[in-house]
Amino acid sequence: DLSLRGANSVVEDEKGFIWISSKTGVLRLTGDNSKKYTLPYKTADVITVDLVYSHSQLLAYTNNGQIFKYDPVYDEFIFLLDLRDILDDIHVVVHNILIGDEGTYYIATSIGLYKYGDDEELALLSSSGQDELDTEWYDNEHMFLGRPEGLWLMNIKTGESELLHESGPDESIYVSDLFFDHGKERLWIGTNSGDLFFYDTNDQVLSASGISNLPNQPVLDMEV
Repeated sequence: DLSLRGANSVVEDEKGFIWISSKTGVLRLTGDNSKKYTLPYKTADVITVDLVYSHSQLLAYTNNGQIFKYDPVYDEFIFLLDLRDILDDIHVVVHNILIGDEGTYYIATSIGLYKYGDDEELALLSSSGQDELDTEWYDNEHMFLGRPEGLWLMNIKTGESELLHESGPDESIYVSDLFFDHGKERLWIGTNSGDLFFYDTNDQVLSASGISNLPNQPVLDMEV
């Protein structure tokens, strides 16, 4: 039972299957049935394994840069790439991955935002060494970037970024999770300290959520 080892991520695919990940593997729940998948690690020094599902693609990725893709034909996860080898950096940390509508992967890491496409080339979109704590889609061409210094909006076509909010010296907004509510045009910002904020894209103002009784734990995931 993966839950006994500590689940890191849960996603639902277009067929209604539930996928749960931990460092021991991935569990698929289909009604009354379940199946466990092992991941072909290059190295087993893994702390967390997260999942992302979008545009009929399912990826599993480790904190230390190993990325795997689910192959529905062979019903297994296949090794895709190891960022440590490509970037020649054994200390790189993967915070988040988004999948674009063109099938491109946008990989937020401790040393920059990278794009990986069908050409199997890795391209740097942000400044080298920039810690990209989390990313979230605004629309098909723009994504929010949560950084230690504040909040940005990037055009993924041009690579240009716009500063939305700069963290002040008295603020404690170390981003742990971003979630955009399209209906209300609000970007919800979870932090490692357990605080919750939202950025109103219409008013262009960052505010505290005002929600009381939140546990004093990092905000790891948000949904509506």
